[in-house]
Amino acid sequence: MGMKAWLQGDVSKVPIGRKTAATIGSSALVLCGSALRSGGWEGLSHLLTIAYQLGWALLLCHHCLHLYERYFSIGLARATWFEFALLVVWTCGVGVLDLHPDPKLYMLAGIWLLSTGLLFWSATQMEIDREALKEKTGYRAPRATDVIRGSFIWVELDNRLAQAKDDTVDALRERLNGRDTEDGNLSHTSWALWCSTFAISLIAVAGAVGSTVAPEPPDESKGGGNVHHTRPVSEDCSSRYLPVGVPEPQREALALAWHEVHGLETGPMEALGFDIAGCPGRARPIPGLSNSWYVPGYCEGQLRGIALAFDGLEHPVYLLEQAAEFALPMIRNKQLISAEDRFSVGGDGDAYVIDSRDGSFVLVRDDASAGPIRDGDNKTGCGQYTDRDVAYTVAGPGLLGPWQAIASVTPGGVYPIADGTANGDEERFALRSTEAGIVATVHCLPSLLTCEAKIGGTPHRWSGEARTNRAEVKALVEP
Repeated sequence: MGMKAWLQGDVSKVPIGRKTAATIGSSALVLCGSALRSGGWEGLSHLLTIAYQLGWALLLCHHCLHLYERYFSIGLARATWFEFALLVVWTCGVGVLDLHPDPKLYMLAGIWLLSTGLLFWSATQMEIDREALKEKTGYRAPRATDVIRGSFIWVELDNRLAQAKDDTVDALRERLNGRDTEDGNLSHTSWALWCSTFAISLIAVAGAVGSTVAPEPPDESKGGGNVHHTRPVSEDCSSRYLPVGVPEPQREALALAWHEVHGLETGPMEALGFDIAGCPGRARPIPGLSNSWYVPGYCEGQLRGIALAFDGLEHPVYLLEQAAEFALPMIRNKQLISAEDRFSVGGDGDAYVIDSRDGSFVLVRDDASAGPIRDGDNKTGCGQYTDRDVAYTVAGPGLLGPWQAIASVTPGGVYPIADGTANGDEERFALRSTEAGIVATVHCLPSLLTCEAKIGGTPHRWSGEARTNRAEVKALVEP
């Protein structure tokens, strides 16, 4: 049966039967249903993203095998160019999804539908040209499956499987080594892959519609001050907490942020309790870091803090309020690599050090907040506590250079103080000495990665991935 007949509707000899197509579709539905139950619409979007990345890898290997068989020079150039264009589009789709850590289902549905249509067009064009080449020259261009089955690895594997002398294994070998379809028909593998792609694209469309018609309640991992819990605070925050699905030792490290854990000594920023640390949300892997997890804590819809458990560490890092709000976007954008607990500086101040892939960010203030203060008897749980919430100055990697340079020649400790915006596109900071007052003004780009200042009347510019730590920050601000 030629491709033209196939396109005209003669499906009696379609190389894969309805049972196989149904198996593919049902398997995809089971996997997606499991992802939906465990992670909601976001879990489904993650699974569809991973499937798309796997599809790109298979397509790349398929195209490379065609290049290996010199498809451009044997008379299949047009179809190979179509296949290359498909690979470019698929690569762009992977790039778009990589830029969106939590892609929306409607975006995934659009990408999957576009890729499915182009895959069908490319695969059928290849078979049309393959059939035409054979009719014109008598030459049968090897398929990718032919190349694989003729390889040394395949032959060696088949020979070893033959030693099993098992009916099931023999039947599998016979099926895998059996003849593929005639030229002009989609191969068994191509048709199965396209059916899988089509089934997944329909699931993506159904998910996009479903997430619009029945959206999930706001998730605590999304961050922001307007996210509200749908469960009562008393049910979430009045019992012991043990995150689900997190391996040890990170599991107990996250729990230690809220309450004591047997066998672990409690640090100053640990076992804070639900009243202070808020209600623990869902534990999630830290994007870009292996074996590292985070849990946000919320109180009456407000982000109260984030517990971080890094690879191999038994103790957590807990970022409270402003530090949590600063770090959460960094976490979700795959920028966070480490952090340090809040520590005292200069007697009355405190600071955090948060390390990103661009360098260290220091959140510092010379007057710490008064800590939790009871806010009356009309609220319960974490809602009865507030603090003075003195604002931190965020010193980015670009500010570390001038800060260190000024501190080295200035008596007393030196603090950076945010001083507003200059010229509409620059952040301005004042460096204040505890003994001499304001000693320098620094201008930084909004990213805080590049800063300029005058030292001794000479302008200097600092840029790059500067890093610091707790001891260095304490040395800068203490007399």
